[in-house]
Amino acid sequence: MAESTLNLGIGELNSEVASFLGWGRDSTKWSAHKLQDITACVESCLRKFYFQAQPDPRDSSHNWTFLKPVATIILPSQSTTAELPDDFGGFEGMVSVSLAGVSSGFWPLKLVSEEMIRVKYAGSGSTTGRPVAAAEQQIKGTSALKSNRSQLLVYPIPDAEYTLQVPYYILPNFLTSANPYPYGGAAHAETMKAGARAAAELFLDNSQGAETANYMQCLAASVQYDRRHQPKSLGINSDMSDYRANVSSRWPSGLWHPLGIGFLDEASYS
Repeated sequence: MAESTLNLGIGELNSEVASFLGWGRDSTKWSAHKLQDITACVESCLRKFYFQAQPDPRDSSHNWTFLKPVATIILPSQSTTAELPDDFGGFEGMVSVSLAGVSSGFWPLKLVSEEMIRVKYAGSGSTTGRPVAAAEQQIKGTSALKSNRSQLLVYPIPDAEYTLQVPYYILPNFLTSANPYPYGGAAHAETMKAGARAAAELFLDNSQGAETANYMQCLAASVQYDRRHQPKSLGINSDMSDYRANVSSRWPSGLWHPLGIGFLDEASYS
């Protein structure tokens, strides 16, 4: 499918920066030093748009719907871990598991702390079966080609090969000639353009002015547009775990055990 002709790619964003800095739009006339400065401005634009979308300082940063894909990961039999995508930035919903090669039937995984998984393995480390719980586990260290990464730690030990569906939040990469378009598409192209010029303004004058004000106006419109893609309803809240029938009441069944995976019976408190 062809990209919208109203979208802006890396070339156009570079040109917006160069034009504002007075270097013209002809990329053949940019020196290597100028191109480094242009790239730095575009990188700043993308980081602010992806991670600091906050038109109103009284609100928290907006979480873009287009940065929330679902990864399909194969969990081999007898393997308690599976590497998460390189651009994994955090979970964004329920992780589900199904038998590999089976098109129907899936089960949710309970996302818990890594400590809880380790406690379960310490108590019953040889238990096998369909995974029922998982935790994000950090992979130590960095290398010349990558920084920190994460993997999924599951319990119990898989008794077969399973397929995991993992909704997550993307840590985007910088744009290249092979992948020239920012996430969000044409609907946010004007905001990207304004953001590039605002970054150039800050680079040139070390202050925020008219370009920054225009960017914030465009950003507010982008946030409102993105909210159209959010679910109109999150569903019925059937969690009654904080309900108290009376003053001397009981907590209902379904409490999560702090040191294990499972449910406790009804518990009273005073």
